[in-house]
Amino acid sequence: MILSILSLYEYNPDLFDQLQLPTGMDRTLQIETICAELAELDVLYSDPDMLKKLIGIWSARQLDSWEKLFATTQFEYDPIANVDGTTTTQRTYGKINTRRPDLTHQRTVNLTDTDTPGRTVTEAVKGYNSDTWADSRKNTESGTGSIAHSGTDTYKDTGTDVSQDSGTDTETVTRKGNIGVTTTQAMIREERDIDNFDMYLYICDAFKNQFCLQVY
Repeated sequence: MILSILSLYEYNPDLFDQLQLPTGMDRTLQIETICAELAELDVLYSDPDMLKKLIGIWSARQLDSWEKLFATTQFEYDPIANVDGTTTTQRTYGKINTRRPDLTHQRTVNLTDTDTPGRTVTEAVKGYNSDTWADSRKNTESGTGSIAHSGTDTYKDTGTDVSQDSGTDTETVTRKGNIGVTTTQAMIREERDIDNFDMYLYICDAFKNQFCLQVY
């Protein structure tokens, strides 16, 4: 009598309740795949409760590896392109223009004012027997004066003018396609190998190696 995983599952429907799978995988499909593929093999553990617990422990230990492997089946890419990427080159530039004026203005003033006063004062009187005025005294005042103004006015302008030009240039280059390292035909053959990979069968084979007697 064969005590297979299928018969144990039919006897105990919660046998796979502790089975852990990567997010996105179909749990029912995985269980059905195991039961269908391994229906003719005896299991190592006939106690359903023990097997249930061991399945949980085993799958928890394998889960990290399964998740990484399953992720590779979800990639979106061009199967006949061996380069697909974007290169971005960025250049930052900066320029500072500085102007430092240092200018001195000087003005010299030299001004002379000259004042020459000149005045004559004449006094006249009439004689007792004449109606004609006659000079009796004449005073004359004269002189020369000057006033000089001189000096120097100085003022100075100093300071710094700064102007800055800066910015960033970005160049993006996208490369995609076959760069000739591998022929397109070889890439198609590799893609067929990838398409033939079945994650459900992979886990099923791992289950067989772990829990089944491989004697047909």
